[in-house]
Order: sequence, then C-alpha cells, then structure tokens
Amino acid sequence: MMAYSVCHFGNDLCASMWFVYLNYYLLYVVGLTPAMTSWALLSGQIADGLMTPTVGLLSDYCKCTWLGRRNTWYYAGTALVVPSFLCTFLTPDLADGWCRNLWYVTFPAIFNIGWASVQISTMAIVNELTFD
Repeated sequence: MMAYSVCHFGNDLCASMWFVYLNYYLLYVVGLTPAMTSWALLSGQIADGLMTPTVGLLSDYCKCTWLGRRNTWYYAGTALVVPSFLCTFLTPDLADGWCRNLWYVTFPAIFNIGWASVQISTMAIVNELTFD
C-alpha cells in the first residue's frame, strides 16, 4: 500500500499544478487569448475523455508484455507526461501566433493521453492488491 501511495502522490501533485495553474499561466504568462486558452484546455480534456476508457479496456485485456498489464501503461504514460508537461510550461520563442497556438493546443492533448495512461493504470492496481 505504501508504494501505491508514493506513486499516487506524484500523480496528485501533477494534477494540482495542471488544474490550478495552467489556465492562469496560459492567459497571463504566455498571453494567449481567452478563446485560445479554452481550446488548449479543451484539447486536453477531449484527449483524456477518449483515452481513459481506451486505456482501461486495453489494460484489462492486453497481456502482451513482460512488464505486466498495468505497468506497461504506467511507463508509457509517464514517458508522455514528463516531456509534454515540461513543454506545456515552457514559453518557446515562437514569433508566429499560429505556431504558438498549435504548441499550446498540442502539448496539453499529449499530456492528457499520458495522464490517462498513468491515472488508469495506477487506480487499477488497487483492485489487484487483494483477492477479497
């Protein structure tokens, strides 16, 4: 149980940064318009909404790796979350407005694909800790 809680602490820490600070960051630090900020947040939520049931289904039925059903998705999700989280909170010097907008719509979507993989695989492990 201790390993699960340590693992889930990072998950919750990342979520608090994402849901509390991202909107403010995109509006006031990056300088996106309110409409573009909404699109950036919406792209992430759409990706999350599509990937959450997909990862849940695939992690239940796919037994194709030596890492196990859940760990495979956890590691793959982490490999997406770390760089996309960093790229979301970087302010690249993109002169063109459309390049900057594309940057901030793409990386929240990639982050939420990885987020769904980490979140679902972590939560599913709890049910497998006991046979009761």
